[in-house]
Amino acid sequence: MFWRNFRKRMTGLLVPVFAGVTLILSGIACGFSPQPVSTDTPMPTSPPPATPTSEPPTAVPSASPDEPRTLVLTRSQPSASAEGELVAPGREKQKYTLFLVDTRDFQNGGTITFEITLGTGESDASFDLFPEGVPIPTEGRALDSVATLYDLPRGSSGTMSYTFAAGQVFQFGASGNWFSPEGTTNTFTFTVTVK
Repeated sequence: MFWRNFRKRMTGLLVPVFAGVTLILSGIACGFSPQPVSTDTPMPTSPPPATPTSEPPTAVPSASPDEPRTLVLTRSQPSASAEGELVAPGREKQKYTLFLVDTRDFQNGGTITFEITLGTGESDASFDLFPEGVPIPTEGRALDSVATLYDLPRGSSGTMSYTFAAGQVFQFGASGNWFSPEGTTNTFTFTVTVK
């Protein structure tokens, strides 16, 4: 009886000591050494939570004119607006102004809708929505787009939608159409929403 109680007490004492020694040795093996905490040093605080605004977010500027701008849509901010300029590429060519549209917050999918207004410049326009990772074509018809709005006349508006199963980073491309004189330009604005 004495030995049984003694063994229980020793096990109760040695298990925490063994666990502590194991943690210290693991920390040393990984190059971690604990630093003493000073009571004079203020503890870091997290920034205050973002407060939602009534204005939809706009495109995040890119580092260079050749890189696409990014719009991030979330369940709390499911809509964003942006503007751009497009160029008519010439017959059988593609020259897209690209925007990345991040819908990864919509893990169970949804319907993405673009409401597009084309300016009164010299070029009509075409728009394509490409799934994540698809190479953007530079010539010929865009075969891998999942939603299209082709030959939108100058000064008019149009809509295109696509229902997706899981969120991803879509590629939204705007271009002058093939029937506009090569090199002519126009401006466009759009609002993208996920429901």
